[in-house]
Amino acid sequence: MPANSPAEKQQAALTFMLGACWVAVALMTVRQLQRFSAWWHSPLASEALSAVLVFIGLYWIGRHTVRDVRPFSSIGLVGRPTQWAEFAMGLAFGWGVALALVLPALLTLHMQSKLYLDKFHFQQMAAAVLLVLANAIATQLVFTGLLFRSLVRATSGAIATVLFSLLTATIYVLSHPGGIAQAVFVALAQVVFSLAALRTRAIWLPLGIQFAWGGVLLLIFGVPSFYWPSVAGVVRTYLTGSAALTGGSLGPESSVWALLVLVLALFVLWRATRDYAWHYTFDPIEGAGYAMEVAPPKEHTRMEAQAATQSVLVQIAPTAPSPSHSDPSL
Repeated sequence: MPANSPAEKQQAALTFMLGACWVAVALMTVRQLQRFSAWWHSPLASEALSAVLVFIGLYWIGRHTVRDVRPFSSIGLVGRPTQWAEFAMGLAFGWGVALALVLPALLTLHMQSKLYLDKFHFQQMAAAVLLVLANAIATQLVFTGLLFRSLVRATSGAIATVLFSLLTATIYVLSHPGGIAQAVFVALAQVVFSLAALRTRAIWLPLGIQFAWGGVLLLIFGVPSFYWPSVAGVVRTYLTGSAALTGGSLGPESSVWALLVLVLALFVLWRATRDYAWHYTFDPIEGAGYAMEVAPPKEHTRMEAQAATQSVLVQIAPTAPSPSHSDPSL
């Protein structure tokens, strides 16, 4: 819920800054552990540790800085009857986005897939599922959880969405020089996740979207991706054909078609979350008018005070009954 008073906005801004500092500390901690121990170089181990550290820190910050809200709710894990329905909707939506991304390659037969049905690849598949889930939890706790919710309270939903989209695009450009087209895709993808969080005021829907989107794309279709962690399952796919439609070696998310898919996904997501938006984002109108107690005129007050000081006693004497007039001659 957006903050109303300047004090609430300042508190939300402080929560955002504390959360951002903790996320930076958590990521630096994981990186330092990777330098001292080869075991932490495992993507699954590093992603799991990142998710745990981010969760613990943001939970503590939310518990001590967000008033009148339960700690789990403050970080986006809102407990309510529809939480699993929201997560299921996210799974279906993410599946649809993944399918739409590979659709041009499927229709033009530019997908060359190979299936590996051995024990080693099945073990890789199981580890990859956990990795995608850990990555989704860590990502959504940061980008649609406490930090995003605090920035919404301090500014507005539109401003927070734009800032987080620019932030994710900037991070990608700094870590992948020259990938401007991919940075645009990253920014649009963040808009999708932000919209899902704004429409439900929780992270269940965006969490389901990311988990299904990444899992289906990487593990079911087995295509490469610059956007998700590098994982492998029992399916390996190579894309050929036009890079504008299939993305080539960078995966379907680097194609021009992917940008159109995300724009369409925003419209579909807006329409699909109408009921959730009605139940969870409707803020009742609160009266903010002036009191209607009008003071009486000064002359009226003076007359009342004067009448109270004058004690006038009026006595009404009883009257004697009038004699009856009778005519004796009758």
